[in-house]
Amino acid sequence: MNGNENDVQAKGGTLRYLLIPTVLMLLATFFAAVQYKVPTVLSSLIVDKGLTGESGPWLITMFTLSGAMMALASGPLTGKIGVKKAIFVASFFSVAGSLLGLAFEQPLPLVLSRGVEGVGFAIICVAGPIAIKQVVPEEKQGLANGIWGAWIPLGAFIGEVLAPAIYFGPMGFAGLWLAFVVPLAIVAGLVLAFVPLPKSVPATKRETGGAKARAGKIKPSRNFVLFLVAWLSFNLLNFTIMSYAPSYMQSTGMDASVSGFVTTIPMLLSMATGPIGGALMDRFGCAKQILVLALFANMITTVMLFTSQGAMLWVAATAMGLFATPVFVSTLASITRVIDNQRFYTMAVSIYMFVQCFGELFSGLAAPFFLGVRLNNWGLLAFACGVMGLVGVASAIATKFK
Repeated sequence: MNGNENDVQAKGGTLRYLLIPTVLMLLATFFAAVQYKVPTVLSSLIVDKGLTGESGPWLITMFTLSGAMMALASGPLTGKIGVKKAIFVASFFSVAGSLLGLAFEQPLPLVLSRGVEGVGFAIICVAGPIAIKQVVPEEKQGLANGIWGAWIPLGAFIGEVLAPAIYFGPMGFAGLWLAFVVPLAIVAGLVLAFVPLPKSVPATKRETGGAKARAGKIKPSRNFVLFLVAWLSFNLLNFTIMSYAPSYMQSTGMDASVSGFVTTIPMLLSMATGPIGGALMDRFGCAKQILVLALFANMITTVMLFTSQGAMLWVAATAMGLFATPVFVSTLASITRVIDNQRFYTMAVSIYMFVQCFGELFSGLAAPFFLGVRLNNWGLLAFACGVMGLVGVASAIATKFK
């Protein structure tokens, strides 16, 4: 432990493993809200901003694509400049991207501005876990990462619920493009000014050599690859649910607004199950058991959400929220337990986040293939999700945790 960590940990146990993860989670929530401000108003944006049916979805895809491309560099960047500067850089890109989109509302600049926002998202994805690892004791990593993990579901919920009210209100497009980035900038300023975060990554943990060399030293680890396959399985199923479950539910006769709420139930419940799962990991050291059970629950409930009707859809969504969502905390808090060399932790986190982004991108490409040209072959999609879920469970079982 270096001087930076001593300074932070001297502030006290509660500050170290509860307050700092909570503050970072609240900051990151606005990054997630920036990402999810588009989906619920996409059809209106396409019409209002002169986009086409082909270019409009790029307001979502460009964000994810740039995030995936930046993810692999975010860990080494944070290791080089430190957590505080990484948070500043992430905030700068998110604010700059939103302001560019606001200043140039034409289709191409608007799409490109989403890519700039995605860079900030990728950096905060990695900087948060690295900060937590530095300031939180090992025996509290589960709870801390469980608290941190609430940022994406909370941000997604805020963005998707508030976006229509803001966009169709008096402020319109300008209001939506500023609604989340202004508080992001304010909270980021407060965090940088007052939260005692380490200014640098300890020299003993900082990677050396280029990004390719770092990735090369991690990739040969069969254990880490198995771990990533399990994580990829979860993300493929998770993003398929978020993208296509509402359409399936509506095909069974469910109202569109109700189907949207049912789809968000797992996200809402994950804000509680994440910290609970993390606390159980800290108390009993059962990260692998939680991961395997959560992946199994994710497989079963995903299939149910594409094959059930009526009340069973509510049951499946609730069960997913209660039993499947701890996958996030059980993987994030376990990266140190599945890599061979702890000096390469920051690069491992980068690869972990890249896999998440890849899962989001690939699910958007693969799901239509199984659904067919009419996008209604729900049975085949459910079967494919079941197979991918089973691969994830098997990979988790085969992964060795230290």
